Amino acid sequence: RKKKSDLPFWWRKQTACYYVQINGKQERLSPDLDEAWRLYHELMAGKKEAAVNHPAASAGKVGPLVVDVLAEFLQWAGENKDAATAAAYERRMRHFIRSLKARGDVCLAVADIRPRHVTDALTAMGQRYSDTTKNDVAASVQRAMKWAFLDGRIEMNPLAGMPKPGRVDRELAITPEQYAEIMAAVNEPSFRNLLAFAWESGVRPQEIVKIESRFVDLDRHRIVFPARESKGKKVKRVVYLTEEAEAVLRPLAGKNPTGPVFRSARGSAWNKNSINNAFIRLRRRLGRTAMK
Repeated sequence: RKKKSDLPFWWRKQTACYYVQINGKQERLSPDLDEAWRLYHELMAGKKEAAVNHPAASAGKVGPLVVDVLAEFLQWAGENKDAATAAAYERRMRHFIRSLKARGDVCLAVADIRPRHVTDALTAMGQRYSDTTKNDVAASVQRAMKWAFLDGRIEMNPLAGMPKPGRVDRELAITPEQYAEIMAAVNEPSFRNLLAFAWESGVRPQEIVKIESRFVDLDRHRIVFPARESKGKKVKRVVYLTEEAEAVLRPLAGKNPTGPVFRSARGSAWNKNSINNAFIRLRRRLGRTAMK
């Protein structure tokens, strides 16, 4: 019996179950290893049948499928990148995979992919998504193909040099009056701490949720993010604190000596979903459909 690390699927502790990624989609198997093996072989058999029935299969031109390369890249990202980066890749590629399925191209071979396939996916996203988000989607698919090429999994990168929508800088700035209005409507202490520290320090939201006591140097009135925890992961990021920011941070650092300092009312670390939910509740109190 193989070790869990040697299996072609993985064990997810949170749900106490085995999972496998097929065609860019995570499939739930079973908590029982023997049953997981049986379901895995069924899924793989179905995948192979789809490849055999591909229109170009008779000519021997199928080669690696795009969805397989994306799945392999996501697995690599999950093992070699931090959780947030891996999740972002998966979230962005979902738009592209959805477009392939909608157009009947789920068995598209790497040899047949063209920039137009990515462009079609971006067009299908519509006006709801900004050019910056569409740029992220295109860049993620392009990154996967580059990774596969450099790793020797495919013979050429079919999306090298592919044009992408331009990124748009956000120009929204909260005024002191708006900040005061927001804080007056927030009645949850943990969320108030998060907003107050963001306002006083200017630290990026994705950085605030990662702050740990070991990063805090109150004697020098600063936070020092290690290089591996900083954007770009090359140099340390140093943030100097105002007195007001220190006043928020000091008791939290003492209360939570290990793990993230900023935590929700439930005691769990803040994340993108919990912050979004807190803002949804805030908008309802303010009687708005959007924060403007």
